[in-house]
Amino acid sequence: MNLLIKQAQIIDPASKFNNQVKDILIENGQVKKIDDEIVAKNAEVFEAENLHIAPGFFDIGTHTCDPGFEFREDIATASKAALAGGFTGLAVLPNNNPVADNKSAIEYILQQGKNNLVEIFPLGSISPKAKGETLAELYDMHQNGAVGFTDGLNAMQHSGVLLRALRYVLPFDGLILQQPNDEKLSEHGVMNESEAAVKLGMFSIPQIAEAAMVQRDLFLCEYTNSRIHFFNITTEQSLDLLKNAKAKAIKVTAGISPMYLLLDDSMLEDFNTNLKLMPPLRSKSEQEILKKAIKENTLDVICSWHQPRDTEEKQVEFDHALFGAINLQTCFAALNTAMHNEISLHQMINLMSINPRKILKLNVPTVAENQTANFTLFNPSAEFIFEEKNILSKSKNSPFIGMKLKGKILGVIHQQQFHKN
Repeated sequence: MNLLIKQAQIIDPASKFNNQVKDILIENGQVKKIDDEIVAKNAEVFEAENLHIAPGFFDIGTHTCDPGFEFREDIATASKAALAGGFTGLAVLPNNNPVADNKSAIEYILQQGKNNLVEIFPLGSISPKAKGETLAELYDMHQNGAVGFTDGLNAMQHSGVLLRALRYVLPFDGLILQQPNDEKLSEHGVMNESEAAVKLGMFSIPQIAEAAMVQRDLFLCEYTNSRIHFFNITTEQSLDLLKNAKAKAIKVTAGISPMYLLLDDSMLEDFNTNLKLMPPLRSKSEQEILKKAIKENTLDVICSWHQPRDTEEKQVEFDHALFGAINLQTCFAALNTAMHNEISLHQMINLMSINPRKILKLNVPTVAENQTANFTLFNPSAEFIFEEKNILSKSKNSPFIGMKLKGKILGVIHQQQFHKN
């Protein structure tokens, strides 16, 4: 692959060309030259209005549903959606059938993603079948390619098992990941505990269900001096706990899906089940607190929290619909729409490209000469209406159907290939 990218603004804090508009010549997957103007006879030329280039996006927390739930999604269709969303790497949840709780399951996921334009990195389950009862084969999974450990969609309820997991991964500096939710406190709830829930007559999920588990997990993390990452932090109490923990140098990082920055619980008035998420959408006032946490760098990562659900699992009464929404294609656009007047593109790239890889201890690509090309091309000012016909996932449960979004992905360069959207 020989490719000449014309007049792209480079958004990469690690590059000496950061914020400059340059031509970029890529030969055989390597950045050959970056200059004001380059002429290359035997290269494909790509140029576009308001073209920007950044290190390829990376997602921590995609559910590919493969193996076992391929009727919702599989690695191939998740990869198509990821490419459309600008992602070149995905750390995938273990909640499949069978659950990724042993080295064979990890090897299967790696094999399915082999030679894929989007790199697939498996997260191993902390416990067998993600039931939270005892430890799975963590070291074997680590040795065979697992980049972290989580029960994924099932929050770890058992304090003793979590403590043992944090201790067990310490010798190889492993990472435990958690979506905090005390299931006894959130039991039967379907939406945020707020005025909107009272108005709609819905069973609610108290915010303490998240905060109580954040507090417990931080205590255990400090006690073991191990590392933990929270997929989504969505409440003010949790943010306060997170700030205090970071001030004490506890080894904690946290993320959030931009769904929580752009959508709020007042939008549930028509009982759209594509807006039924876990954690639940918060109120508009709480949303502003989450945005502030992004601006202040309290939150480290933007994740898609991509959870495909089949039509039959969503086109039912709101109480009975499964939690979850797809968001790989729309993740950057949702973030950019929600935050484009509040944070810089450089901060967005830190959140979507650089910090996720650093947390997982993966190589971080950079826009520099003699480096392997792993880039996302985008126009941050382009607006579009996201329609169901645009969805590349098998499942169609997007909360953004019919919504105007800002920030269009133009293509990705990775694995010596150029994918143009």
